[in-house]
Amino acid sequence: MRKSQILIEQLSKNTNRIIRNVLQATISNEGSSAVKIFGLTHQPGERFVIDATNTVSDIKLQEIEFDVKGDPATNNVVIVYQILHIEQC
Repeated sequence: MRKSQILIEQLSKNTNRIIRNVLQATISNEGSSAVKIFGLTHQPGERFVIDATNTVSDIKLQEIEFDVKGDPATNNVVIVYQILHIEQC
């Protein structure tokens, strides 16, 4: 059986973590400075959307690049995402 789960995360610093089995996601820049998301600069208030396409992918959080001198007030990204869980029956 397959189940999905919707999760919310907040990032304020660079990380090498990977979110696995993502069905869809929205990455929002909620800080007061620009952030690079998958190589594209996003200003405060802008979003990067990964639409649902009936495929599962991984999000490498190292693709979200903050200004290393920033703090949680200036570097603030919110990720809302849906992941797929495969349960054993």
